Amino acid sequence: MGRVIAVFIAVLAFLALIVGRVAVFRRPAPSHGASAAGGSVTAPPFAAATKSRERESPDLSLEALCARLSKAWPTSDMDAIYRAIRRDLDDLTADEIVGMLDQLATANCAATGTTLEVLLLDLLGKKEPSLTADHLLASCKAGDINWDFFSSSFFEQWIQNDAAAATAWLDEVRRTRLPEDSSLVVVVRGEIAVLVQLLEKDPAAAMNRGRSFTPNFAALVIDAAFRKRSELLAPDQAIEFLRDGLGRENHEALVGHVCGTQLYSKGPDDMREFFRKHAATLPEREAIIREAAQMKVRMGFGGDAEAFLSESRQFAEEEGPGAVDHITAVILGETSDRDREDRKAVDLLLGFNPDDDALRTFLEIRGASIDKAQRLRIEERLSPP
Repeated sequence: MGRVIAVFIAVLAFLALIVGRVAVFRRPAPSHGASAAGGSVTAPPFAAATKSRERESPDLSLEALCARLSKAWPTSDMDAIYRAIRRDLDDLTADEIVGMLDQLATANCAATGTTLEVLLLDLLGKKEPSLTADHLLASCKAGDINWDFFSSSFFEQWIQNDAAAATAWLDEVRRTRLPEDSSLVVVVRGEIAVLVQLLEKDPAAAMNRGRSFTPNFAALVIDAAFRKRSELLAPDQAIEFLRDGLGRENHEALVGHVCGTQLYSKGPDDMREFFRKHAATLPEREAIIREAAQMKVRMGFGGDAEAFLSESRQFAEEEGPGAVDHITAVILGETSDRDREDRKAVDLLLGFNPDDDALRTFLEIRGASIDKAQRLRIEERLSPP
């Protein structure tokens, strides 16, 4: 287990090194064995390619590279070793890199193989980003934190430098390989990067692209994009975009997150005006009220906690009754450690006769810091499982 953790940390450290640089993708004219029409790339034998180099040639066999990488961590020379290996590989052509990746797929490089694969893909991304995307699509597995991280970074950089090529690649993959499947992490990460860029520059184009997604895929991509950058659209635009992109049946939680985190500083009158302007449904209002209350507590509401609780409950009772218990638990849970003793907080909470979800929310917020006797009082009020 210790070895696995050590390798995992080493990979993350290397990924951070790659992402920390400013990558500039180039798309050279098709060569290296690829036809002008975009034919398949045939990698020449890597050994023959290395012999043609006139400069002092390091050993670029997979075994030698993996051996060098295995010595990189944990040492103080880790970054220097990575940089040296990168310099040695920098002159490789796209075909040569693809050839090495093909060899690596069947090589026995133990744990260093993933690190070398990431290094090679980063280099390939500068020469032929579409080949990097093809490799990621074929090899990535959803849920692998290393590949999630690399895929996100890769697409963000590709889109910044050649958005047309990146979106064309994604469109083709979705058209031919992803009619209903939303599990391919590479495509998901790519579409998130596209959507974030479009929302910043052209919200109308972002909305049009969102309409082209299947419902499940739209929910996954749009939710991830806005949870990554909740401020991408102002509340007035966000609520309409999310309704349109996600459908009215499953958008409320994200509307609450995006709008609530931006509207938390508004007073009751401004919130009511926002609700009326957009004909907000009851579930939308409740979701926004929940998020706004949580955000206000985190950012500091100022003044007396009990007065804030009273005002918040009154507003929720009028505009979103389903949010009352939740915001009560959040406000009492987040403020009790500084403004009141546990017993008084629990007295107030139980006095409102909240539902089980609110009781659990309070316990989650207070965690192990709550007095054991008061925790028992709450647990006794929970419904039997």
